[in-house]
Amino acid sequence: MRAGPIGLLPNLTDILQRAEIQAQLTHNTPDGIESAQAAALAVHYCHHRIGPTAQLPAWVHDQLRAYGRDHLTTLDQQPLRPRQEPAATSRSTPRCTSHRPITIVRGRLN
Repeated sequence: MRAGPIGLLPNLTDILQRAEIQAQLTHNTPDGIESAQAAALAVHYCHHRIGPTAQLPAWVHDQLRAYGRDHLTTLDQQPLRPRQEPAATSRSTPRCTSHRPITIVRGRLN
C-alpha cells in the first residue's frame, strides 16, 4: 500500500489529508480512502512510539472518528462466514506434486 510512508509525517492532519489524496487515485471509495488513512496512521503510531501495540486499533479508530471518518468495522463487528468449498468440476485441477523447488542454473530451468 502506498499510504504507509505518509505515516512518517509529523502532523496527523497532513497524514489524513495526504492519505486521502493518494487513495483517491485507485481506491476512490469511502472504505478505500479510510483504509489508506488507517494504514498511514498505523505507521505513524509505530514510528513515533505513541503507545503500546495493543492500543493501536483503538487509537487509529479514534483518529479516524475525530477526522470525520468511521466507515470501517472492526474485526469483531464483522459476521463470520462459513468457508465455501469450490464447486466440483468434471476435470481435476492440475497441482504441483513435486516438492522440489524450481531453480535457474546458468539460464536454464532445473
